[in-house]
Amino acid sequence: MQNLVYTSIGTIDIDKNVEGYICSEEPGVTLGREVIIKTCKTRVKITGEGGNKRIIEPFIATSCMNPDVKTIIPLTIRAVYDDNKLWHVVYVSSQYETVQLDLENNTMVITTEEFVPE
Repeated sequence: MQNLVYTSIGTIDIDKNVEGYICSEEPGVTLGREVIIKTCKTRVKITGEGGNKRIIEPFIATSCMNPDVKTIIPLTIRAVYDDNKLWHVVYVSSQYETVQLDLENNTMVITTEEFVPE
């Protein structure tokens, strides 16, 4: 069963069941001064000016001691309140990078897609 969160950057699946994989952190939504969403099943695609694309997705780690154990380190999407506008600034973080998206002054196309571990 999917647990979907609808956001201004797209639909994010926070279901924790990824067949054959273990999520290293519990997927879900944390509400507070900012909104934090963790997902093991969604990736973010950013298409910039000139058509150059960037994909930010969860990271897969395999245990060297037990290669059958595969862990997904989730993608984190953090929305910050700015002048009472939710989703004005969004940070998308994977294991190795964080991208800041300014949705108000945006010239990019931002979409979400299903992340299929391989």
